[in-house]
Amino acid sequence: MMFTDSPCKDCPDRYLKCHSTCKKWQNWKAEEALKNAELDKILKPERVFKEIQSEKSTRICRRIHNSHLRGYTVS
Repeated sequence: MMFTDSPCKDCPDRYLKCHSTCKKWQNWKAEEALKNAELDKILKPERVFKEIQSEKSTRICRRIHNSHLRGYTVS
């Protein structure tokens, strides 16, 4: 899956706020949205796993920090 540059680069018909009327840009934007949706489907399980790991790590660090403040040792 390859992301492409916007068709606006070096476009001779480019002017301020031309995206609302430019068919090339609208087609490109729709294709990029499809690619992003496909990529999200692929990466979602990995993102969920990393989120769970991060929450777990945060809880462990918080527990260790709080136990040291109270003078306890974590076993």
